[in-house]
Amino acid sequence: MPISKDLFIQILEMMQKQTEIDNEVGRALELVCDNAIVYGTENLYYKALLKLLKHCCNDFYNYIEWWLYDDVEKKIYWTDKVTVLYDVESAEDFYNFIVDSQDNWKAVINKHRTEEV
Repeated sequence: MPISKDLFIQILEMMQKQTEIDNEVGRALELVCDNAIVYGTENLYYKALLKLLKHCCNDFYNYIEWWLYDDVEKKIYWTDKVTVLYDVESAEDFYNFIVDSQDNWKAVINKHRTEEV
C-alpha cells in the first residue's frame, strides 16, 4: 500500500482532532444562534484529504469514512465463503484490516470495471 502505517494513523488522528475542534466551534455557535449548527461539514481541505486517503488505500467500500464518522462499535464482518470478524477499534488495527483486504478489494474493483465495459 502506498502509505505507511505510521502516516495513516497520524492522518486519522489529525482528522479526528479536527472533527472534535469543529464540533466545539459548532457548540459555541449554538449558544449565540437560534438554530443547530454543524460546523465544518463543507471543509474542502478535509474532504480532499479524505478523498486522497481513500484513493491511496483503494477504499472501494468507504470504510475510512465509516471509521471516522460513525460512533459505533468498530467491527467489520467480511463474508467470502466464510464470515470473518475484524475488530478495528484502533487505528492500527484498522490499517491492518485495510492492508489485509487489498487483494479482495482489487478483485471487486476489477470485476466492476469489467462489467462497465
